[in-house]
Amino acid sequence: MKKALVRGLRVSPALVVAMIALMVALGGVSSAARISTPQASVAKKKPKVIRGPRGPRGPRGLRGLPGAAGAKGDKGDKGDKGDKGDKGDTGDPSKPLKSGESVSGAFSAGGANSAGAGGWLGVGITYSRPLAAPILDANLIDTRGALSVPHCPGIGQADPGYLCLYNTIYDSVDPAYMYSQESYVDGKVGVVIYFPVSGSRPYAGGTYTVTAP
Repeated sequence: MKKALVRGLRVSPALVVAMIALMVALGGVSSAARISTPQASVAKKKPKVIRGPRGPRGPRGLRGLPGAAGAKGDKGDKGDKGDKGDKGDTGDPSKPLKSGESVSGAFSAGGANSAGAGGWLGVGITYSRPLAAPILDANLIDTRGALSVPHCPGIGQADPGYLCLYNTIYDSVDPAYMYSQESYVDGKVGVVIYFPVSGSRPYAGGTYTVTAP
């Protein structure tokens, strides 16, 4: 019965033409979907940059302006405690001078002698700080107006163990006799001085410096 139906089915020419037209139409849409536009293709390509030879480095630019101050940093750790310093000299006038230390002062003596030459002009010097031991009598030097003599290099100076009498103002007196080791003198605190008078108006004055032995 089926064979009879197949044999009985006939395809008309119009149906064949319609099917071919349908196939062509469907094939055209598919092809159109696969074709991309030239503009889209060009947009996907990256432009190629052609670099020429590199030139020499240019001059260094100007220094920029200072920047704004930064934020304040955190407080640092506390440092270690320093060593204790040596005790300084208190300047106690009752404390004896150390070896090599000096003190200076001024002296003056004056008077009148109507008889002219003869007699003595005396004066005492008290140190502003005592000595541990008296200065030897042989080391008491009257510079007699000179600004520098052996052991007395200049006003305000004296070698250790010496007293320098910078006698810069004097008249009618001879070089002084000075004593520091006599029984009537406490040579730790000062000296006594005697100027032989050689005229009617004797005087002497200046400064002294003593340096502890």
